[in-house]
Amino acid sequence: MPVFKDFLAGFDYDKPNVMNRLEQRYRHIVEPFKGDIEGGRVLDLACHDGRWSYALAHAGAKSVVGVEGRSDVLERFKTYRQCEVTERIELRCNDLFAELESEVEAGEKYDVVAIFGVFYHLVDHFRLLDLARSLGPKLIIVDSNFASRAHPVILLSQEGTKSDLNAIPGKYGQDAAVTGTPSFSAMELMAKSINHSIEWIDWGNLAEDQRGGLKDYFQPVNRKKMLDDPFWVKRATCALRPNTLAS
Repeated sequence: MPVFKDFLAGFDYDKPNVMNRLEQRYRHIVEPFKGDIEGGRVLDLACHDGRWSYALAHAGAKSVVGVEGRSDVLERFKTYRQCEVTERIELRCNDLFAELESEVEAGEKYDVVAIFGVFYHLVDHFRLLDLARSLGPKLIIVDSNFASRAHPVILLSQEGTKSDLNAIPGKYGQDAAVTGTPSFSAMELMAKSINHSIEWIDWGNLAEDQRGGLKDYFQPVNRKKMLDDPFWVKRATCALRPNTLAS
C-alpha cells in the first residue's frame, strides 16, 4: 500500500519517478526497521518539509520529533493532508546541533534517530553521530551519499545555500557552504568509534524496472571513473546499533 500518495496528493511529488523514489526509499530506509520504530520515540534530523517524519509515524512510531533549520520549508507540512498520523508529529525549527545539544543536556531519550539526506551536507559528521548516540537510541539510520574510495576519507566540496535541498548558510550567511562526503570506510570507522555495529542495507534486490528516480543508489562501480573523478559517490543506507545490544 502506498505511503505517500494520499499525504502528498495534488503536489509535484505525484509525478511517477518522484513518487516511485519516495515509496522505494520508504521500503528500504524505514520499513525494514518497523520493529524498532513501532511504539517508539523517533527523532528525525533535517526533516525538511516533514515527509519523512510522516513516514516514520506511519511506520508506527508513538511520537516523532522532526528538526529543520528552514522555517519556510517546515511550513509546507501544514499544506499536506492532515490525519491521525500527523497528530503524532512535532516539528521544530532549529539548528541540528543546537537541538541535539539541548536534548542531551535535558536528558531526553529516543528509541530511533533518523539521519536522512543531510549527512553529506555537513562537515562535522562524527559530532552529529556522537550527539545522536548520547540520546540512547537502539538504532541510528543514515541515508546519504558516500564516496566510493578505498580509504576512510571525507571529500570536501562546496555547494550553494540558496536551494532548500542544500546546506544551510552558517552564522555569516554565506552563499556557499563547505560540505563533506564520507567514504564507506569512513562511515564504518565512525560507527566503530562510537561503539556501534553497522549494517549496510541491500538495495540490489530491487528489480531494474522499479528503479525509476533512484539512479544515485545504483551508480556502477567504474574504477577508471573513480580515478578520474575523486568525487565519484553513491547513495546508500546503513543502520547503526550499540554493540551492547548487537552482541
